[in-house]
Formats: sequence, C-alpha cells, structure tokens
Amino acid sequence: MGKKRPNEDAAEPNTVAKKTKMIEFNGTLFKNMLKDPTTAMKISTAKKLPSSDLYDVVEGYIKISMDCAEIFKLLEGEKQTEREMVLIFESLEVILLRTASDLSHFNMVGNAIVKKTVSSHMKLIQGCFHSENHLVRLCLSLLSASISQGPEAAREILSHIYFNKSLAGLARRKDKKGGPDIRMAFIQFALSFLVSGDSATVGQILEVKLLPEILSTGLKEDRLSIVNLILSTLKTRVVLNKAISKTQKVRFFTAAVLAHIASLYKWNGIVDVTVDEDDVREMAHNFLLELCCSRKYGISFHDASFGTVGRAGNIVLLQFLVGLKQATEDELLAELLVRTLKASPDVLTRYFKETQYSYSPRLTSAWQDNVGLLKKIYEAQPDVSVLFQSSELVPLPRLLSMIAVISLPPVCNKAFFTQGLNFANTAVQITTFSMMSFILKKVNKNIEFLADHRSDVYTPDTMADLVQQYREMLCKILPDMMSVVSKWQSLSKKDKPPSGGMNEEIAPVLQHQILQLALDLPTSKFSWFRLQEAAADNEKSVLYLLLKMFVGSRCGQLKTSTRMLVVLKDSGVFEHTWAELELWLDQLDRVEPSQQEQVIQFLVFVKLVCHSHTYTDQIASLVQEAAYQQSNLCSQEGDGASVCVSHIDVLDMLDVIMEGNEGDADEFGPPLSEDLVVQTFPFSVAVPAALEARNKLSPDKAVFEYLSAVLCHVLHSQREPLPLCLGLLQYDKELASSEPPVTAHISVVQLHRYYSKWLMLLSALRSIFKHPFVEQWYLSLELATLPQHSLNSVRLKRVCAQLSDDITTLLKTGAPTLRELGRTELIAPYAGAIQKAVHRELPKSQSRPFQALLSLHSYMDPSEVRDVVSALLLLPQERLVTAQGELSVYGQAALQILTENQNGDDGPLLSQAHLGGLGTLLLSCSSPALEAFLLQLSGEPGSARLIHTDVLQRCLRRPLRGSLAIADLLMSNSPTHRLCFETWCLQPENLQNMTDMMGNFLPLIKAYLLAATREDPATPKDTSTDEIATADWNAFVKNGLCRYNDENFLNTLRSLLEAMYQPSDIANDLIPLATVHMMTSSHSLFLPTMLALVSLLLCLVRKCPTVCNMNHFLVLLGAYGATLSDTQTILLLLQEYEKNNVSLLKFSIIWGPAALEHHKTRKSLGSSLWKQTHSDDLLALLDADKMLRTITHYPQRRGIIPQLYDPCFLLPLFSAILRPSVVDCFKFASSHALGLTLAALSSYDTKVRAAAYHVLSCFYQHLEAARFREKRQQLLYLLDMVKNGVRQQNQRLPFVLTTYLSKVAQLMLKPDYMYVVLNRFLLSHQSLDMRRVPEFFKLFYSFDLEHKTEREWILSVLEEGISDGHCYDICNQQGIFHSLLGFGSGPLCDEHAQQAQIVRVLCQAARVTRAAYDLSKSCGLLTWIIQVVEKLGSIIELLHVLWWTNLGKKETATDRGGTSTLKQEAAKCLPLPLINEFLCVALAITRRLAGLSLLSLYVHEVWGGADSPQLFLSHV
Repeated sequence: MGKKRPNEDAAEPNTVAKKTKMIEFNGTLFKNMLKDPTTAMKISTAKKLPSSDLYDVVEGYIKISMDCAEIFKLLEGEKQTEREMVLIFESLEVILLRTASDLSHFNMVGNAIVKKTVSSHMKLIQGCFHSENHLVRLCLSLLSASISQGPEAAREILSHIYFNKSLAGLARRKDKKGGPDIRMAFIQFALSFLVSGDSATVGQILEVKLLPEILSTGLKEDRLSIVNLILSTLKTRVVLNKAISKTQKVRFFTAAVLAHIASLYKWNGIVDVTVDEDDVREMAHNFLLELCCSRKYGISFHDASFGTVGRAGNIVLLQFLVGLKQATEDELLAELLVRTLKASPDVLTRYFKETQYSYSPRLTSAWQDNVGLLKKIYEAQPDVSVLFQSSELVPLPRLLSMIAVISLPPVCNKAFFTQGLNFANTAVQITTFSMMSFILKKVNKNIEFLADHRSDVYTPDTMADLVQQYREMLCKILPDMMSVVSKWQSLSKKDKPPSGGMNEEIAPVLQHQILQLALDLPTSKFSWFRLQEAAADNEKSVLYLLLKMFVGSRCGQLKTSTRMLVVLKDSGVFEHTWAELELWLDQLDRVEPSQQEQVIQFLVFVKLVCHSHTYTDQIASLVQEAAYQQSNLCSQEGDGASVCVSHIDVLDMLDVIMEGNEGDADEFGPPLSEDLVVQTFPFSVAVPAALEARNKLSPDKAVFEYLSAVLCHVLHSQREPLPLCLGLLQYDKELASSEPPVTAHISVVQLHRYYSKWLMLLSALRSIFKHPFVEQWYLSLELATLPQHSLNSVRLKRVCAQLSDDITTLLKTGAPTLRELGRTELIAPYAGAIQKAVHRELPKSQSRPFQALLSLHSYMDPSEVRDVVSALLLLPQERLVTAQGELSVYGQAALQILTENQNGDDGPLLSQAHLGGLGTLLLSCSSPALEAFLLQLSGEPGSARLIHTDVLQRCLRRPLRGSLAIADLLMSNSPTHRLCFETWCLQPENLQNMTDMMGNFLPLIKAYLLAATREDPATPKDTSTDEIATADWNAFVKNGLCRYNDENFLNTLRSLLEAMYQPSDIANDLIPLATVHMMTSSHSLFLPTMLALVSLLLCLVRKCPTVCNMNHFLVLLGAYGATLSDTQTILLLLQEYEKNNVSLLKFSIIWGPAALEHHKTRKSLGSSLWKQTHSDDLLALLDADKMLRTITHYPQRRGIIPQLYDPCFLLPLFSAILRPSVVDCFKFASSHALGLTLAALSSYDTKVRAAAYHVLSCFYQHLEAARFREKRQQLLYLLDMVKNGVRQQNQRLPFVLTTYLSKVAQLMLKPDYMYVVLNRFLLSHQSLDMRRVPEFFKLFYSFDLEHKTEREWILSVLEEGISDGHCYDICNQQGIFHSLLGFGSGPLCDEHAQQAQIVRVLCQAARVTRAAYDLSKSCGLLTWIIQVVEKLGSIIELLHVLWWTNLGKKETATDRGGTSTLKQEAAKCLPLPLINEFLCVALAITRRLAGLSLLSLYVHEVWGGADSPQLFLSHV
C-alpha cells in the first residue's frame, strides 16, 4: 500500500492538466490574460484564424473590448522587455489585419487602434527601428497593417511618421541567407501607402523619396515575389492612376529610378514562386514600355515640332535612353529604346548627339550592331503623313527639318558613307550599302507621299518646292555617283560576296533608288551626275560605269532606271531622238557578256569625241542632199505628190530649232510639230560619230557586229530612210578608200548590201508607184475612173488593159521587196483599187481585178481582204459550187485567201458570216481542202461555237475519217454541238447506224463523254416549270403524297409549289392548293409525321390563305411545345392564321397534350356544361423548372434551344392572360411569368422588348388593384424602381440587371433571409441605376452574421447574368473583377464554396471576347490562377475558356445551347507575352495536378506538348 500512494498522488496533477487543456481559448480568457502582464499571450493561436476548427478569439475579443484598452495598457508604465513588445505588437497586428479583411465591419475598431497608436506610441515604434531585426520587422508589419485600414489611417501614419535617412536606410538591411528580412517588411510598409492611401496620400509618398531608396538598393537581387509586388503596385497605383499628374510622375521617375528598374533585365534574385525567371524581364519590360511610351499614362510629353523649335522636352527620357548601353545586346532593351524614340521623336536628334554608340565605320561587330540598332530605330519612326494631320500651317524650313528628323539619321552623313565605302573591308562596305539602301527606301516612300498629297493648308507649288528641297537635302549626305557605282562594280566582280543574297537584294534596290533620285534632280545640282570628260588611268567615267551596271543588272526596274540615266541631259546626243537610244541599249544588252567590254569602251570613246553641233551639221547636210535627190525624182509628180523632205529648208529649220533650245522659241510662234522635228533630225548624232570612230579605230569584230545591228534597226525606224542611207554610203566610201587599205568586216558588207536596196530599189519603186500617171490609170476602166484622154474606145480598152496588166506584174515583182523593206504602204492605193474593182466585177470569174486579187491579197490590208472574202462567200451557191459538186473558181479563191491569211499577224479574218458560208459550202460539195480547213478551225473553241450544227450532222451522215475528225473537234469545243449530237443519237435510225459502224463512232463517243464531264456555264442546270405538263404535275402530287415519310419528296414539293403556283398565272387545270392542303392534313399518317409536314403546310397557307380554318388549331396546338426547338415553324404557321383573321382568341390557348385532353373533355361535356379556360389553367401549364431555366439562360438572340421556352409565344400569351379581367397576380408571379418578362427586357430584338414592356404595364395595372396580401407592395416597389430607372423608350437592360430583378421577384414571394436584405434596398431607393450591379459591395463585403449567404447570392447573380460585353463593361467599370480576384486569393475566402463560385463567375465572363482579353492582359487573371491553383482544381475550366476565347474560338455555355460548342470567329494571333503567361499557368497546373489524365489531355490538345520556344513559333 505504501508504494501505491505516491502513484495516486502523481496521477492527480495529470488529471488537472488534462482538464486545463480542454478549456477553450476565447476572447474572455484572452482579455483576462491581458490584465495579468505575467501571463503569456497565445498569439500563435490568433494567427491561425479564421478557421472553422478554432474559436475566433479576435472577433470575440473585439466584441467585448472594442478599444483594446487591455493591450494598450501593457504599453504604459515601465519600459517593456523586447519579448513583451513583440507580443503586444503581434497582437495589434493580428487585430488590424482582421479588421482590414474579413472583419471589415469592425473597421471603426481598426481606425481607433491606429489613432491610439499614432497619438501615443509612434515615438516608441520609431525608436524600435534601431533594435534587433525581428522587432524592426514587427514594427514595420504593424505599421503596414495600420495603413491597410484605409485612406484615413494612411493619412494618420503619414502625418506622424518622421522620414529621415535612418528610416530610408532600412531598405538596405537584407538577410544574407535569403530569409524574411527588414527590407521586405520595409517594402511592404512603403507600398501600403500606395495600396490603401487616396490620391493625395499617393502624391505625398512620391514626394518623400521613400520608394526611390527601395529601387536603388538591391532591386536586382530581390525575390521574384517582391519584384512583382513593386512593379504591379507602381503600375496600378501610380502609372495608371489618372489622379497622379504627369508632372508628379516625371519628378518621381527620374532617369536614375528608370535605370534601377531597367536593371531588372539582368535580374538574379531568388525564385520564390513557380514562374520562369524570364517573367521578371517581361514584367520590367512591360512596365517601362507603359511608362516611357504611353502618352496617356506615361511620362512622355508630346512635341508637335519634333524637337525643331529648340525646346528641351523629355529630358528624363533622354537621359534614361542615353544610359542604356546594352541595347545592341538585349532584344528587349532594343525594343524599349526603339518604341520610346518612336513615341518621342523629338528626342532623336539629341539622343544621337549624346549617345555613346559609335557610328564611325570600322571593322568590328559592335559597329555593325550599332548600325542594325539604327535601322530598327528609324524603321519604327512614324510616316511623314503624321505631319500633315494638323490644320496648322508650318513654315517650309521647319517642316523640312521635321521630315528630316524621322527619315535622315544625323549620324549618317556624307563622311559616314564615304568612309564606309572607302574602308578596306568588304563587310563594312556592304553594311554601308545596306544603310544607304534603307535610307533611300524611306526617303522614296516619303517623296511619293509628298508628291501625291493634296492639302488645304499647303499649295501644290509649296509641296513641289518641299519635295525638291528634300531631295537636295538627301543629296548633301550621299556620296558622289562615281564612288557608289564604281565601288559596287568592284564588289560585284568578286566570286563569293561575303553576304549571302547581297547581289540579289541590296544591290538592285540601292542602285535603283540612287538612280531614281538622280533622275528626279536637275542636272546642274550635282557634280557626280555630270560626265567626266577625261578619266584617269585607274578611274572609269560615269558613262562607262552606268553601261556596265546596265548590262550586268538582272532587275528590270534597275535596267529601266539605268537606261534613262544613260541619256545625259546636258549632252545633246539624243536630244530629239530619244527612241533611238532604246535601240542602242537593247542591242548592247544582246551582246555576248564576253564581248560587252569592247563595245562599252567603244561607246564611251564615241561619247568623248562626239561634239553634237559638228555632227548635227553633218546630219543636216545629209537631209538636204536627200531632199535634192527626191526633188529630182518627184519633179514630175506635181502637187498631188506626198509631202517630202524637199519641201523643208533644212538649214533654216536647224537654226530655228537650235535657237529655240536657247530659250527664244516663243518668238517663232507656236511650238514645232513632232513630224517637223523628226524630218529635220531623222537620226541622232551618235550615228555619224560611231561611223567615224569605226573608220578611225578599226575596232574588234564584236564592235563591227554591234554597230551594224544597231544601224540596221535605226534604218528600219526611219520615216524617210534616204538621208541615213546616204550617210552610210558616205562613211563606207571613206572606209574603203582609207590608207592603208582595210578589209571590211562581213557585217559591214552585209549592211552595205542591205541599205543599198533602200538606196536604189526603194527610191526607184517609190518614184514608180507614187507617179500620178501610174496611180490614175491602174484599173481605171474597171472602176470607171478614166483620166482625160483623146483615145477612141477600142484603143482605150487596149491601153487600159495593157497598163493594168503591166502594173499588176510590176506590183507582183516589187511587193516582196517592199514588204522586206517594211514599206508596203507604197502599194496601198493599188490594193484599194483592186478591192473596189473586184466588187464591181464579181460575176466575171476571169476578170483582171480578180486575177490581181489572187496574186496580191497577201499584201493587202486585212480589212480589205475580209471585205472581199465576205463578198465571195455571199455569192449564190451556184456561183460557188459547180454542177459536179466541186468548188468553183470563186469558192476556191475564197478558200485560198482564207487559208493563206488565217495565221496572219493581224489576227484571224473569219467572222460568223464567214464560217456560215464555209459551212454551206461543205454541205453542198465535196472538197478535201475545205474539210482540212474546217478541221483546223474546229480545234479552236471560239471558231467551233460559230460553225452551224448542220455541219456536224453532215459529218455524222458521212462517217468518214475526215468528217468524224471534224465532228470530234466540234463536240469537244462547243456545247451546242454536243446537244445536237445528243438529239441526233435519240433518233432510232441514227442509233442503229452507230451500232453498225461502232468502230468508226467509238472515238467520237469517247470525245463526247470526256467533254460532257466538264462543267459548262451554257449547260442548263434547272428545269423550267414551263416544261412540266399539268397532268404530270397532278400525278406527281397525288402519288407523292402517299410517301409521307420521304423528306426529300416533301422538300421538293415545297420548292416546286413556289414555282408552279404563281399568283399571276395559276392554271385552271392544276390541282387547287386547297385540295393539296386537304390531302396533306387529312392523311391517316398526318399526326405521326406532322413535324415533317409543317414546312409544307406553311408554304400552302402562304400561297392560298383561304385554307385557314379554326378547326386546324387543335392539331397545331397539340403538336406545339412552346419551346425553342424545330417546332418554331408551327408558331410561324399560327401567325399566318392570325394574319388571315383566324384568331386564337376564339379558341382556348392551350398547347401540347393538354390541348388534346381539353378538346376531348369539351366534346364529351358539350357546350352547355363547358366553362371557358381560366388564366390559372394556362399558367399551370408552365413547367416551373423550364421557366427558371429559361430565365437563367434567357435566349437574347433566340436560337434553337429545346430546353427553353420560346418568349415569342409566351409574351403574347401573357398579354392575352392580362386582358381586362380578373387575374391572380400572385399566381402570375409565382409561376415565374413575371421573372421571364423581366428577363425579356434584355433581348436584342426591339419587338420582343416592346412586348415585354407591354406585359409589365398590364401586370402593373392588375397589381395595383390586386388584393392578395403576399408582398403585393414589395412587387410594386420593384416595378416602380424599374420604371423610374428606364430613361428611354424601349431601352434594353443589361442581362445582369434582369437576372437581379428576376431573382428579387422570386424572393418577394418566398421570404427568407435575403428577403429582408433586399427589401431594405427597395425601400431606400426610388430608381434602379442601370449602370451598376445593385448592392454588390454591400452584399459582397457584408459583416452581418449571414454574410456568406449574402455573398453567395450576389455571386449567383453575376454567375448567371454576365452574358455579353455590356454586362462585362458594367462589372468592370464598377471594379467588381478586381474585388473578386483580391478576395479570391486572400485567406478569408472559403476555399471549397465561395472560391469555386468566384471561379465560375470568372469563367462566365471569360466567354466574352473582350472580357477574356482584358482579364488576361490587364487584370492579371493568369497570375491569379497560379496563386490559387493549389487550392482549387476546377481552375482548369477557367483557363480553357480564356484560351479559346482569346484565340477567337469562343465556347458557348453548356446550358445555353444544350451542348458545349465552339463559335468560330476570325482567327487571332496572340501576343508573345500573353502566350507565355498561358504557358506558365499550364505548367504550374501540370506540376500541381500531374496525375490527372484530364489535365494532361488538355495540355497536349492545346499546346501539343511543346516547350516554350515551340509554343511561341506555333502561335505567332
């Protein structure tokens, strides 16, 4: 026993201890503990709150001690130990954090604590800043919690705290091990002023320079979460805060501050959240872009003068940009620099003056990177059009300077280009060329705009002057033409250029632009444009380089520009013969590349020795000599001869032209005509200069061949070739008589022989054929145009016949030579005489004109030939075909002329009349030559369609090889002939013939089948109703209606009804429409197949309204379900009955199976015992669940949704129910008819909204007179609020508001807790604000005991009500989404209920396109998802909807359409940062929920398992 007693005594304390542990820690206990300073306070318990497993000691303590006197009493008296102060400060911090969040209804308690702390203990708190780290952090946390109470608390703290260097120095106290440190607490303390303070507080905190100290001390090494907090807070509360002026922002965001933020591009801090490190760069980049580039929110000031008036604006930006020394190495920094300079072009000039980047050409990769950055900067600069958007007149010099600012880099001057081109390195030279090309592209684009721009401010002369001065400014910075062209020539000679694609891209573009600029400038402006008369040994002339560029260019535009520039404007070589230059250059381009060098050197020498006035005199002498010779030849032609060179005093005309070039042309009257100038200067001075050089130099073979070819082309271009031929003869004689003798090149000999024909034959033939005697007597007898004579009739006939025959012989002999020389116009009068004579002599087959026609038709004009052939083919058949069935002389002549002229250069001679005549000939005779000619024509679709079908039938009747070949081609190329063949085959005798001769017809049948498979627009596709016989139609209807289950027949019948029964011409013998309707509706299978017949019935009723009968209503209403399904056609059918005065009001408006039961009951009871249907019976037909579903997912655009009622039926039904009679208003409201009517106010259809307003007006009148006690007055209040809130007639209400109203209407009839809350709102407001969600913040942040109920109710309104962009705008402007995101990620949000409801609200909003983008881009929704992903797996649906909606493939809600469908819109390309955010969220979800197969499937479907780079490439 003695041993057991100690054990019993020892057990007693354990029992007491157990009882002590079971005592609950509550507010009363905590208060009692505070009264005893020696008792340890359980702060750790309070930090776990709120929790469903623990009693809320904080709330309990506040309720019994609202002034927290016990805690503050501990701070009074003797000095507390550090441990006691820690406990006291932690207690206050816990209380303040709660009153700022879930216990916000105790906000007055929090403000009282702040005032007490500030007034009595601020000195103590600031004194603790010099204590140990833990106490300092605790003091800063306490101040942060105090500031979070609201703007008033923030002002209190700000006004009492002393900002000094010691306080700012806390930003430097960091934990070397990376744990929570003083700097982190200090950052939270400083940022809390921005978060909780008002605009005035934010402005004050910006002035005290507290935040710059944070940014300048270790921001680059801060945690990722801290960096995100700093940047997001500064962006939302400072940058995007409209209450903060731009001046305040500029004073705060100094160049040093911006530089510290830019240091985040090289961030190397600790990753404490699950995101990639690159996100820090993106965050800093986006922040700086918004700050530096945004005119609305940033610090950039607009300078309309682009910095040309001397104002030193945007100094901060300038200093910041100059300090960005790694822009060439970092793409994001380069983008920041480029976009900032684009937003502030006034900084450009000063930036390049102060930048540390060197642009002096040198062989380093840094210099090339600098040039690349320079290109990016000026690529992004605005177009010159922005300068002309203002109506202000800018002086021309300043306007020119403004254009230069955005198009001509100040560092790219003449020295830059000259040094770059002369640098002894190919890469540097190519980079210089590339920069020159870039500038020229931009300048040319600006010049095009300025040249075409028409303005009310600037006159056309002013714009032209501006363009000219702009060109001159550009030319001052470009190097001389010699340097550019020669340098490029030296580069192009290298076998392997250092830059791939350089020859194909840089060179043609650069050369073309420089040449284009040179062409637009006057010659006297630029020394590099002039020809260098004497080139040094190692230096080529400009002409040489241009010709080398011309022959070496592959680009067509470059060849054209070079070709134009070769024509030196001050040389006078081709002054009046510009077209001849084309001949010289075109022939040069045809020379073999290996021989081009000799030819070019020859041309350069010709230009150097070419003195234009000397050779002009030679040309004038040749023209004069030719005139004398022609005068002698034409001396007997008289006045009737054509005007020739002999009528011009060439030397006098030359003086006139030369003097006119000196500017005195006005003294000589009107300007010289082109013909006169051409006759005076038939060829250029280059011709005699080249011939003289040829004789002196004895050049190579290539030069002889080139020169001979050019002279031959020049000879062909002469209007009067005699002067040139005389010149060629003169120089050839000089060459032949030269000493020592020179053997002429073969090309010179051939040219001599050729032009000798022109010199001898052409002159002789011209003299003959232009002689008036020859022209007048040719065929004069046949034409009856005899000249005056003294001959008797017999001699006259003999003379005329002999002359005509001899002239015809002469024409046969000379015509080939004239065609070879290109001068067939000399015999044109004789061809015209032949045509006229043939018309007069056609009946005579052996007439003299007819024989001349057969010999000379190939030299006649095509129109004349066509006219003659038409006349031949129109002759009577007996004239074209002989009695033996062969072609006559006329037929053979027509065929011969057509055959020989069919492929002429002037196109075919055949018309439809010609082809008709040929077809008639083929039908009348047998001619292999004619068949061969038609066979050739049939292969051409255009000709085959014009041949008559009789030709095909003739070929089918004679199935010989040639005939069937013609038939084959006719059917292959003409649908008309295929149709003819089909008709021919349908005849029995022809079919038998084909069967007997199948071997001959098989190729023809194959050709037909191949041609029939091709689609032809001429083939009819629809059968005309005129071709349908009446008997066939009647039989079709009667027999077809037996097939009720054949949907194809019903659709065909409905379509044919529209065509067969036209109101204007309905045939009497067609089966009447009333009979068709009776046959349709009285069929035994009508009811089972009615839905398939509704469309047919609707068509019959519209075509024949007389068939409408009230008895049909029973069947129609019995099949009608009043839903948004395919039975909507029944509703259209009922409307047609209403239009034809068959009203439903005379019939009981009951639908569905109830209508059939109603009819049976009425029929069994009889009319005497039957009572009219009451409104309660109609309302009882409404299914409550379907009505609620229709209200929740109201069809604003009314599609086919079988689960919802059709408002277009219910609203007229409600209107009929509310007619002047006794209506049970309680029943109307409790059946949800009132809620659906309120929901209809959000419809996009104006007529539906008008019907809803009408129903509400009728219900309001009934409600005023109603006597039911169940909340009648509350419903009146609700309708009054709606009526007072509607500001315009038939106004469309947002769906979120109609959802709110419908829910309120339901609560009025079934009171619960929310009834009291909402009724209080109804009684306190007279109208409803249509621009806000009523009572959102009061219900969402409620501090009542049932605050969760209130929050869930208002969230349900948002979940059901956000349906379109209008609803989203209302919520967004009210700040609802920011509140949801802030609350949803906080510790006070219920993880399983309210957070899921918030996600559903966000998911509903994300289905709106604009909302999805705004939430992702501006509200940080993706970042929020990462924060809450650990708590909620259903976040995947939200991410899914956001992704597809942003891509333009919006997914409609499942309940709205019955099934979840993707609404395809225009495909979008998302920005890279946004894609990266989606990827981060997906990766975070994958890491948290890797085991879910659904998530894995989702990630692989959306991104295909791609990593980050692949993702970027696949979506950009």
